[in-house]
Amino acid sequence: MYAFVRNFQRCPGPLLRPSSAKILPARKPKEKPTTRCLAEYVVPLKVSTECTPSTNTPPKTAPAQRKAQTKKATPLKKKLTVLREVASADVGQKDIPPHLLPSELALDALAHDLLKQLKKFQDRLAAKSEEKSHAHRRYVAGFHESLKKVRVDDAKLVILARNVDAEMNEVLPNSPLFDLRSECKNRRVPLIEASTKRGLTRALAKFPYTNCVGVLDYSGVEHIFHQLLLHAETVRVEKIVQNNVDQASLFA
Repeated sequence: MYAFVRNFQRCPGPLLRPSSAKILPARKPKEKPTTRCLAEYVVPLKVSTECTPSTNTPPKTAPAQRKAQTKKATPLKKKLTVLREVASADVGQKDIPPHLLPSELALDALAHDLLKQLKKFQDRLAAKSEEKSHAHRRYVAGFHESLKKVRVDDAKLVILARNVDAEMNEVLPNSPLFDLRSECKNRRVPLIEASTKRGLTRALAKFPYTNCVGVLDYSGVEHIFHQLLLHAETVRVEKIVQNNVDQASLFA
């Protein structure tokens, strides 16, 4: 065998196949599977005969579903339905105190708009950097925080809710409201009474209720800030006129 291989490498001519070798039949190419017609796979749609356009008969309902449809409301459910209807009808008037002047309503709207814009700017800065947001605050909430900023001349405006608690309205030496009013008067910081505790809380999305808000930086909303001051002066004059309607003159 080795000699045969060696001779095969030496002889460049064609190698003759011995007669004893088997001749294998040629392989037939495999036939590809034929694809079936797409129509054979399509399942015919079942046409529902319960409710056709020609007939207006409603579809058949199950006995349990028919029983649920004909179930009567209980007395408690009727009362709850009535209470919900009344609450939904008065939902827009809950936050509006009685005997408010139209200028006061406009003042409340401007105060809410100002606080919402300031909160939007503050949240945008907080999303970038918490340290910068704390260092450059646009507003503070609460009596003590507002009082501290007023004393260091950082507050540009103080917004006070009208419905402040009765004990806070008492003029006492240790009352934070009394200290805040006196400090704002001495340092000539505008103090505006607008909206309610609930309105201020909603504008700033804070919890719990907010009695007072101190505005530290109003850059970007200067037009709203100046409109708010003008409306506050208008409300103050209208209240003076309303309280002295019976007098012949304001100087009487």
